[in-house]
Amino acid sequence: VDVFSTNEYIIKEGDVGDRFYILSAGEVAVTHEAPPGEAEKQIEQLYPGSFFGLRALLSDEKRTANIVALSDCECFTMSRHAFESTVGTLSDCMKRHFVEQEMLKEESRIKMDELQWIETLGIGIFGRV
Repeated sequence: VDVFSTNEYIIKEGDVGDRFYILSAGEVAVTHEAPPGEAEKQIEQLYPGSFFGLRALLSDEKRTANIVALSDCECFTMSRHAFESTVGTLSDCMKRHFVEQEMLKEESRIKMDELQWIETLGIGIFGRV
């Protein structure tokens, strides 16, 4: 568990992403950098149970936003290595998703002659169910 103080940056926009975070206590703001002399723009507020830092781990992109503690916070964190060992890489996730989608397609290919009438549940405007 990592602890962050109020107004502390947990993630800085543009940094290399090497950790995944799950907010366990406190609140954080998601902000974008602003031109010099202007305040950062808050785009979202996250609460316990929210997670962040995933995109950078999956796609090797740099961080696309700031995460700033609005109060004292605690986060469960996972390094890139631990994340990939547990969850897998993006290609692993995509392969699992593709296999799951194919299985769902197979299950949904039921032909009418494979169905058996048991009883009528009701009759309505559009027919019998």
